Amino acid sequence: MPETRRRSFIKGMMGMVGSLIALGYAFVAERFMLPPPESAATLQKAGKSSDYPTNTAKLVVYTGDGGFPDGVYIVRLAKGLAAYDEHCAHLQCPVQWSQPTLTFNCPCHGSVYNVYGKNVGGPAPHPLNYHRIVEHSGQVYIGGIVPWGTPEWTKMAQSFGAIGKFVPGRIPGTIRWSSKV
Repeated sequence: MPETRRRSFIKGMMGMVGSLIALGYAFVAERFMLPPPESAATLQKAGKSSDYPTNTAKLVVYTGDGGFPDGVYIVRLAKGLAAYDEHCAHLQCPVQWSQPTLTFNCPCHGSVYNVYGKNVGGPAPHPLNYHRIVEHSGQVYIGGIVPWGTPEWTKMAQSFGAIGKFVPGRIPGTIRWSSKV
């Protein structure tokens, strides 16, 4: 009889340990499959307002809540500050700022974006993604990505006058950007 109790005790303990391991994996899987939206990330200090002269882009590193570092271009426009994701909308290559032409240029496939983040050349299917940006008490703070096409992105683009007409692309399911209204 004592052997049966020992065996059932070991089975019960192995079941509890197995359940704890499975619960741990379930938690990791849930965090992977349902991550918090980037737009919910905390604001990060990006310097003083005076660090950003008009029509000049400055690349800063955004880490959000301690996640993977991301490049963000901050530009002071006539209507205020804008923050653009560093990655091209085509294949996510890092774009580079060209001060003489006031454009962001993608070295991979030739996409070109104007100072408003609007794509004006190349294969990019839509403008650059915005990041949240706040200017308060002489300091600049940036936040997570505002994905292209969302109502919040549209509102931000309209505030900078960067909205044109959306037209279907040649590849089904894609959208091309046109400044022709």
